[in-house]
Amino acid sequence: MEESRAHQVKAEVEGVVEAVTTDSLVVAGKRIFIAPDTRVKDAVELGQRVEVEVVVQSDGRFLARKIEVEQKRKEGGQGRGKADAGA
Repeated sequence: MEESRAHQVKAEVEGVVEAVTTDSLVVAGKRIFIAPDTRVKDAVELGQRVEVEVVVQSDGRFLARKIEVEQKRKEGGQGRGKADAGA
């Protein structure tokens, strides 16, 4: 469902990617949902530091509008996980 742009609350979440699924990320303890129109600058992996521009939905969920990797970091033992909007 599309919400009226006049009532959208925008925010920014910065932190380390703690989990990645096909439709969401967990950054700094917050689940952030990824939409087909989310702009993703680079593939996102576990352990990377990211900056995410979000819109807070009426139900309190965070919907990513833009995801930008601040620092690429590869660490052993973190497992593998990537998110890419694929658009």
